[in-house]
Amino acid sequence: MEKKVRKKLRLNEYDYSSEGLYFITICVDNFRLKFGEIQDGYIVLNDLGKYVKNSWMNISIFYPNLEIHEFVIMPNHLHGIIEIWDYKDDINIGKAIKGFKSVVTKYYREKGLGKKLWQRGFHDHIIRNQDSLSKIRTYILENPVKWEEDKFFVK
Repeated sequence: MEKKVRKKLRLNEYDYSSEGLYFITICVDNFRLKFGEIQDGYIVLNDLGKYVKNSWMNISIFYPNLEIHEFVIMPNHLHGIIEIWDYKDDINIGKAIKGFKSVVTKYYREKGLGKKLWQRGFHDHIIRNQDSLSKIRTYILENPVKWEEDKFFVK
């Protein structure tokens, strides 16, 4: 029986503790609608969605060299920009996302909402210039309005 080979999600040879801006997407397992709903182009978060938002906003408390920029919590995923502004080789994007997902998963389980919340890993894009940053900011801010066009949209 052949062992399934997982696709690598990160760039080889890239130091994810490097200073810079990163566009992050984290998805709910099977794209289930867990965090709220879109109403008239706005996200209305439920209690879990509010907890996700609060936990995301507080990442820099646990990782002081990271700063949270624009973000949006959607019904089944989140998009956000994280900045590493002070190089520390023991702190990287992967550790920060793992810590965030762990905190939210613990809450999810304690509330009896289920066992598995997140998809494996996360998606990232290294923001390399101002034009890219501007486009990503617009994408994040307009995401709720364009929900039905979103690749993560599930009826």
